[in-house]
Amino acid sequence: VDVMLRLSVMSFGSYWSHGGNRFDFIVSWVLFLAGWLTSTTDLQHMRSVMTYLSVFRVLRIFRLIRNIKRFQMLLACLANLWLISGDLLLML
Repeated sequence: VDVMLRLSVMSFGSYWSHGGNRFDFIVSWVLFLAGWLTSTTDLQHMRSVMTYLSVFRVLRIFRLIRNIKRFQMLLACLANLWLISGDLLLML
C-alpha cells in the first residue's frame, strides 16, 4: 500500500531515485511473493525469509522516525531514564 500511495503522487523515476524507496519496493514485492508462495504451495521455509524482511522494514521505519523532532526528544528522555535507572540498579 505504501508503494502505491507514493507512486500515486510522484513519478516512478523520482520514486526510484531514492535508495529507501527502492529498498521498500523490493522488500514489499518479495514479502508479497513469499506470502503468496507459502499460502499456495508447501514452501514453509519462506516464512523465515518473510520474518527477516519484515524486521528490516521496521528498522527502516525507526530510521525515518528519528528525523521527527518530537521523537528525538522522546528518545533523549528514554536514554536519560536508561542511564539513571542503570545507576540506581548499581546502588542496590
